[in-house]
Amino acid sequence: MNYFEQITTGCDENILLLLGHQNGFLHETTKKALFKRNVEIINLELSYLCNRKCDYCPVSNSSRQDEQKMMGHELLGKICRELSEIRYENRISLNLYSEPLLDNELENKILIIRDRLPWAHIGFNSNGDKLTKKRLQNLSNSGCNYICVTLHPPPLGTRVLKPFNGD
Repeated sequence: MNYFEQITTGCDENILLLLGHQNGFLHETTKKALFKRNVEIINLELSYLCNRKCDYCPVSNSSRQDEQKMMGHELLGKICRELSEIRYENRISLNLYSEPLLDNELENKILIIRDRLPWAHIGFNSNGDKLTKKRLQNLSNSGCNYICVTLHPPPLGTRVLKPFNGD
């Protein structure tokens, strides 16, 4: 059974309507209430690039890795405005298939999210290659709640990096 089959099996009628499984009409207020009640995490991929090519990643061999693309401030502002209308309080993860620390505007984008969504829990996963003590402090100051640094072996053919020295 796939994800959508799982969430629609045994769901109340409003969820089915929201997902478009029946012809019906939900008032906008009802849609917002259902969204707030049922969405626990939002993944916002603010940038496009990753500095790794992990063999398990679905985009590691795609042309997507050729250039960095960023989510514009206008789109980010629109998303935050719409989430603030429902007082979104759950998790916002700032990655999917990208390395967020490659975005030089990351702290500014977190400030925008934090300003509009003060109740949200903001964080992301990172391979940690670009994480420094100063960057960690800047991220914390901008309103980031957590960073999950994943453990990756060094890419084949590269030398092993020295242990983190706090820089």
